[in-house]
Amino acid sequence: MENSPRTESSWFSQGKSAFSSDKFPQSGPLLRDALRVLSIVQSLHESGYQWIRAFTCLSSSGVHWRCYVTSADNVEDNGWTLKCTFTNVADYTSGDGAAPFGWDDAEKWTYPELALRFAKQFPALAECGAGSDQAYADWFAGMMITARTGRLPIFSADYAIDLSAVSVPPPPRDSR
Repeated sequence: MENSPRTESSWFSQGKSAFSSDKFPQSGPLLRDALRVLSIVQSLHESGYQWIRAFTCLSSSGVHWRCYVTSADNVEDNGWTLKCTFTNVADYTSGDGAAPFGWDDAEKWTYPELALRFAKQFPALAECGAGSDQAYADWFAGMMITARTGRLPIFSADYAIDLSAVSVPPPPRDSR
């Protein structure tokens, strides 16, 4: 089997990653709320929006975890760097708590329902995110396994992060 970012043997076992370890609690409200946002992205992928991307980072103070949901055309060719444009971006910060995208009632909805709600609230982003990119969707599903252990993905911060090839998402390859 090819040793790629999408295989368990390379990605999970190498110990090199762009994941938080000591910055956030491995359980509790912060993790639950961040996982809700990431799970919405995963549900979008499962609904045919595999060109939706999640760019995650820490605030400059290091206090808040942030997630920018966008489409593949708003991500650099490396697969993980957000372009310097905030067109078609839905943003979440851990400071928003349990209310991603302004949804005070998000805890009452299932992830597929939240994904549908996301597509309705951000129709232009959903349109750009529609299509198949199985390599990214597979990478994202694997990343979710790690995230559920309390190690949230972080691709940018005001300190050095090991963005080795075993921990970053693949660049867009599949055609729509």
